[in-house]
Amino acid sequence: MEPLKFSLKRVEVEENAELDTSKLLGSPVVPADFLKRNGITENYYFVAQINLSEVPPREGFPKKGFMYFFVEVDELKAKVLYTEEEPSEVIEDINENFDPDDYGDPTCLQMKFAEKGGSAIFSEVDPDIGLDSVTDIDDKVMLLLIDALSLPQEEKKPFIFTSFGMGDGYWAFLITKEDLAKRNFKNVEFIDIGY
Repeated sequence: MEPLKFSLKRVEVEENAELDTSKLLGSPVVPADFLKRNGITENYYFVAQINLSEVPPREGFPKKGFMYFFVEVDELKAKVLYTEEEPSEVIEDINENFDPDDYGDPTCLQMKFAEKGGSAIFSEVDPDIGLDSVTDIDDKVMLLLIDALSLPQEEKKPFIFTSFGMGDGYWAFLITKEDLAKRNFKNVEFIDIGY
């Protein structure tokens, strides 16, 4: 299965408040009380929102609804939430508990699914990116791969990625094929490959 790649376009924070599009960072648009119901606390950093109606269909992956990606910053663990509920509220300051000097300035990068781009979603795991520590790799697929080199290169990266040691590496969110088939996103594995 070829990776479904995406490019990224910066969106000013003020313009992103109503966006229910697929994006990295920014303000997620969620169903009422969704984050609280799913145990998202101030230790979780919002990484991405995927609006599945924008994603070309991929066999075995959800085709409607939303996926939300978080990283628990103390232990660097993933939390991925999936819902078919309609979003009804914007969480504008979701990452406000994180010091901008450590985690970067607020920003939003809108995803555009295309043939090019270094980052990808919904694909087989690429063993060439340094996933040596992953066990049973043939039984897993990639929900989201963020390639640091595909991020817009400004004077200062407004991201948490460099703070977590990503450098010019990758962040990968992996799930077993069995869990994906059951739509069980509770055991998603987070891999931080820093170079």
